[in-house]
Amino acid sequence: MTIKNNSERSTALVKQVEELAYHLVIMRKMQDKADSQLIESLGKLSMQELNILNAIGDLEPCIMSDIAKRALLSLSSVTVIVDKLVKSKLVQRVRSEQDRRVVHGHLTEEGKRIYLIQLEHMQSLLNKILSVLTEDERDTFLNLFRKISAGVTNQ
Repeated sequence: MTIKNNSERSTALVKQVEELAYHLVIMRKMQDKADSQLIESLGKLSMQELNILNAIGDLEPCIMSDIAKRALLSLSSVTVIVDKLVKSKLVQRVRSEQDRRVVHGHLTEEGKRIYLIQLEHMQSLLNKILSVLTEDERDTFLNLFRKISAGVTNQ
């Protein structure tokens, strides 16, 4: 009986994974469309540049290694992208007063403006996603999402 139950659970899990994958693709397409519209409205920023800009905005002030960890990129990749953002006058590098070897990334006024636009964009997208749920369903969804996130982060 145990083998049959395990087999049935395995089959059910496979079907659930397939269904989840299907719905995640739909959600990803919705996000990609919204992101491409946002990027188009911001001008010449790439998605990676926008991600780095957001990491700096979230962590500010921050050092390059913090940005790299947040963006899941190598330090050398982040340095190249930050160089472009500095040239575009969206980010500035500021040496630490305590240790001149340490350089912090800061958003310029224009960088902050774009960062805030991106936050509003994300809030709007998440509002659209969660608005189809009741308050109880949103609470359940967020509790489950926290559990999944914690489980994935701890692996």
